[in-house]
Amino acid sequence: LCFYSDQLARVQGCAPEFMHVVLGTGEQEAHRVSNYSAYCAHLKESFLKDMARLEQLDDPAGSIIPMPVKHCEICLWDTFCKHRREDADHLSLVARMRREQIRKLEAADIETVEQLATATEDQRPPNFKAETYDTLRQQAALQLHHRHTGSHKHELIRLEEKLGFGLLPEPNEGDIFFDMEGDPLYEPARNLYYLFGAYLPNEVQYISFWAPDPPQEQRAFEQFIDFVVQRRKQYPQLHIYHYAPYEKIALRNLSVQYGTREDIVDDLLRGEVLVDLYAVVRQTMRISQPKYGIKYVEPLYNFERAEEVRSGDESVLEFEKWRVSGDDKILNAIERYNEADCRSTHELHKWLLDRRLEAILKFGTDLPWRQPPPAKTKTEQREEELSQLTALQRELLEPLPQIETRVEFDLLDEERQARWLLGQLLGYHRREEKPVYWQFFDRCEKTLAELQFEDRDALAGLALCQEIPAVRVGQRDTTLIYTFRFPEQEYNLGNGPHDPATRQSVNLIDIDEDAGTLRLKVRPERATAIVALIPSGPFPTPKQQASLRETAQEYLDDTLEARHPAIMDILKGRPPRITGIRERDAIQPEVLDAESITAIVEKLDRSYLFIQGPPGTGKSTKGSEVIARLLRDGKRVGVMANSHKAIQNLLCKVEECADKTGVTFSGLYKGEKDEDSAYASPLETPLIRETTSNAECESGAAQLIGGTAWLFAREEMADQLDYLFIDEAGQIALANAIAVARCAKNLVLLGDPLQLAQVSKGTHPFGAGASVLEHLLGDDPTIPAERGIFLNESYRMHPEICSFISDAVYDSRLAPAAGTADQYVISDGLTGHGLRYIPIEHSDNSRESREEAERIVDEIKHLVNGRVKTRDADERPMTVRDILVVSPYNGQRRLIRRLLQVAGIAVRVGTVDKFQGQEAPVVFYSMATSSGDDLPRGVNFLFEKNRLNVAISRAQCMSILLASPRLLDVRCSSPEQIAMVNLLCRYASEAAIGDAVLA
Repeated sequence: LCFYSDQLARVQGCAPEFMHVVLGTGEQEAHRVSNYSAYCAHLKESFLKDMARLEQLDDPAGSIIPMPVKHCEICLWDTFCKHRREDADHLSLVARMRREQIRKLEAADIETVEQLATATEDQRPPNFKAETYDTLRQQAALQLHHRHTGSHKHELIRLEEKLGFGLLPEPNEGDIFFDMEGDPLYEPARNLYYLFGAYLPNEVQYISFWAPDPPQEQRAFEQFIDFVVQRRKQYPQLHIYHYAPYEKIALRNLSVQYGTREDIVDDLLRGEVLVDLYAVVRQTMRISQPKYGIKYVEPLYNFERAEEVRSGDESVLEFEKWRVSGDDKILNAIERYNEADCRSTHELHKWLLDRRLEAILKFGTDLPWRQPPPAKTKTEQREEELSQLTALQRELLEPLPQIETRVEFDLLDEERQARWLLGQLLGYHRREEKPVYWQFFDRCEKTLAELQFEDRDALAGLALCQEIPAVRVGQRDTTLIYTFRFPEQEYNLGNGPHDPATRQSVNLIDIDEDAGTLRLKVRPERATAIVALIPSGPFPTPKQQASLRETAQEYLDDTLEARHPAIMDILKGRPPRITGIRERDAIQPEVLDAESITAIVEKLDRSYLFIQGPPGTGKSTKGSEVIARLLRDGKRVGVMANSHKAIQNLLCKVEECADKTGVTFSGLYKGEKDEDSAYASPLETPLIRETTSNAECESGAAQLIGGTAWLFAREEMADQLDYLFIDEAGQIALANAIAVARCAKNLVLLGDPLQLAQVSKGTHPFGAGASVLEHLLGDDPTIPAERGIFLNESYRMHPEICSFISDAVYDSRLAPAAGTADQYVISDGLTGHGLRYIPIEHSDNSRESREEAERIVDEIKHLVNGRVKTRDADERPMTVRDILVVSPYNGQRRLIRRLLQVAGIAVRVGTVDKFQGQEAPVVFYSMATSSGDDLPRGVNFLFEKNRLNVAISRAQCMSILLASPRLLDVRCSSPEQIAMVNLLCRYASEAAIGDAVLA
């Protein structure tokens, strides 16, 4: 379509604004051409260059050994490339070998499987962990054994407590061996789990539950779960065995997707009824195979197959053939294949029981059966809450059709849309909590190596620093503060980390990233046992959930519109109701100052106002000025955000503004019992005081109250405020906005959904997982003039930077303020203003690129000796405070910071998430990843439009992006991903390469 658009532009002399796709469902989608054109133009240019280069070669393939990538699954050349790797005895043939390990081994002249199998300790590459090196050597030796002898073998490895064979419960007569078939390409927007199969060895019986189309998928899922429930009544200690996480993930997702059997699936998960035999194999042994899928393990326990369908991929292809032909013989063949998988899982289980006995003899240790966890009974109050929620959802949703897509939602009228949304929002917090719980329990079953090398949030490999004495805080304190070392790795523990071995919380005092140490306050007997930390489960949200239930009840009682009309305005997506402004008239004032905005806010008629503030537009400053004016007029105001830092920032600005204008008031900030996050007033005589008491905030004594949703959703806060200002509202879920809206007559939403977005973990029905701003904007990137206020002038960015951000992100509505064109940088390195792109060739880097880090340090050495001019200021010498370095990855952040410390340069270095709201004359953005094949968290993370927007828009004078040019070639799997990569391609095409002379 981009190619057609190019041809149309050539014929008619101007490019089309939109291109349209008619889907197989008959739906028509419109796509803005500029969101895709830069990416497509780059691919076309790369293709032509590659063709020209290959035409010059006698043997285009040459000696290239193609590495396996995700695209191999659908590539016609996959078999050719596999043979090439096999002929070369390439290291990628070794099971569990990672790309960066191959690179290090090849640098040490270990280039084949045979060379690795016979390598010595003296040949171990630098910075290659000895344990990992030994593991890979032994794996290569096993595969070499099979190659030379034709026979398969296994080697047991020493176990971590409660892992490996410790994951196996005692066998039970009622045990189920389970396997599912799914079609990931059933429709463009959904997959389909089309067969649930189970083998019951006690009865020597195979049973199946078919779902050949989406309407039957829910029924098949429910039938399988109901079958398990009935069987557990007969065999309470049964377990469901499967191979790999696919089945567990599918059951989780289906329970949430259809909102059915959720509690039963939760009970199965909490009771550890599902047992993944792949985890047992992976953690207990090495085998003489290049992969550890069940088809590769089967030769070790002599399981033979005779079915026509031979693999999961073939099952999908055969199912697609059946969809076309309707031949039931195909379904019979798929079912025989599924039965073979179930029986194979049973045979594997029997073989593993024998290996367990072998391990007991080999290692001389007992291996007790895994015991069921303590039963966790729901409290009477929780049972009552769940019963009330279910009843409310049923009453709200039963009169409505089932909604899965935007098209189906749009067919509903305004009233039914609000009713449907409210019904789905009731379950929002439970759906958000589930994946966090799932991740927590999954991590508890991972090995130390898996936590350290494969989990980006856990922190593993902790070692107690015996040379540093433990510290006792109080004389009677039974816990001491111990210091631990940890190896370099990516981690994100959040608040209240846990020890995965005991599943108990740990008191984390602090982390010193530079020294690679942390301090924990624990009992002496626990100190030597802690070797890893994992993030905790979700924060409880009982007040938010209770508020939503109360809102739903008022809706059903037909009193919500009268009591809280602002909530109905938001749910229905209606324009704000403002006295003196008709529904379709423009709300946006001609002059965007505090006075004009306050005039609109004061005329809100128990409604809401959305104020969208792009980068550098002074959103917080204008918001604080409006709040100060409302306080001056005697209004009661609340300030809320997701983070305490954002709340404190806005409260400080309110105090400063009030002090300048002579406004006095009594304010409270509901903080936490944490000295590190205590509120620090900017005034000698503070107007705002911190409290940890909810009751004090609820008393009505304070005119201004700051806090999170946990405060404002409380029943005692209902109807207390005239206005609630929600800052960073782009990060606030619609469910939470509705939950807190009961506390105020009017809501003012300050934010920008095109900067850092709401973090959502759960899977939600259409629209129910959106942020409040995404809900109100719909498909519009900016708020229309008749629906809210768009702050359209940036006081930060040079016009060249602002123009790029405006055109690429904000529909060309953002303009640079006067004086920003006078900003520039002068140095003997980077000089001038605007956008810079520094392409840096590197390979096999995932989260860290030393090449980019070293280049940044070199450029900064030049810059700190240069000069800078910013808006409304004279030219002056550059300082380290004039430079920001940003990266999406903590690993790259730490690497850059270390190199800067070695160079003696104290520049601010952080991730995008930490630097929102900050600015500097010069901003470096280091993307670190080498190519699409090296992406550690997928296209959606690194190329997220919001993330690039925030990173680039921190810059006042110059934005410098460093990236591997191969990132521009990344393969995309959806229009949304193309639009993300398109922004990077557009930046690269519009930016000056490296340095540029000041005009």
